[in-house]
Amino acid sequence: MKWIGLLTVVLFGFLLGCATTPERIEEGEGPRIPLEQKAPVSKPAKPPAPPAPLVPLRKPAGYANLEMLISVNVKEASLKQLLLTMAEQAGVNLVIDEDVEDKKVTVNIKKVPLWQALKAILGAHGLYYQPYPGYIRISRMLTKFFHIDYVVSVRGGESSTSVALVSGGTSDAGGATSAGVINVTSSEEIDFWKNFEERLKNLMKDPLYDILQAEYNRKKLKKDLAMLPYEEEYEKELHRHQLEIFSLQSKILAKQVEMGMPPEKVPEAKEITPAKVEAAEVTAEEAAKAEEEVLVGSYTIDSQTGTV
Repeated sequence: MKWIGLLTVVLFGFLLGCATTPERIEEGEGPRIPLEQKAPVSKPAKPPAPPAPLVPLRKPAGYANLEMLISVNVKEASLKQLLLTMAEQAGVNLVIDEDVEDKKVTVNIKKVPLWQALKAILGAHGLYYQPYPGYIRISRMLTKFFHIDYVVSVRGGESSTSVALVSGGTSDAGGATSAGVINVTSSEEIDFWKNFEERLKNLMKDPLYDILQAEYNRKKLKKDLAMLPYEEEYEKELHRHQLEIFSLQSKILAKQVEMGMPPEKVPEAKEITPAKVEAAEVTAEEAAKAEEEVLVGSYTIDSQTGTV
């Protein structure tokens, strides 16, 4: 019993020691404000990826495959079959013109770009290749000749012819004489480089140029015909405004005369050409010139050697 009582006293003391007393707030002290917690720092968001370009940055597949490496080893093989084999290795489409003659060739090349192999093989047989979007075309080389008078520089000449006519007569009363002079002058200038450029321009002109030019003229005429009603309406509106201006000016002059003021000079009617119309005409001429260069081709000529 003694041990039980002692154990009870110890437990009771332990419970009293663990008891908590309420916190006392002294006078003059306000309530405690909890410390502000720092907001978590958010990482900056990554900028969005740029949009895809509207214009492709790479050339079509038909052009890029010209850099593919090919290897061919044939002996006395068909030229057309060799070209088809090379195109199949490079993964390109090939079109061979009907007038290309099939010959026997012997070729041994290893890891050579397709364009270099085509240039070497086709050049030896008078052929050439032209890349297009999606395929390559093999054609025969064309040789054209034209005649031109070679002159080192611009040459000019001038000729003059004079004819004198004299007539006279005698009589008993006296004599009379009359004379007349006729001068004929002609000049000629020959510009070699201008003539050479014109001939060369016709030589390099696309065979379909006349057809394309006719189609262009047809579309231009159709466009002009479609614009006629608008131009007529514009002219009517312009004349109407001019009549209103002249009517207003006449009223102003009449009012000045009525008030005894000296009337000002009546302005003369002038043709009005809007700046926008002139700018549109210049733009149309530049576009037509650019289209002609695309159809005919562009080149430069050395005036010293005649090299194109």
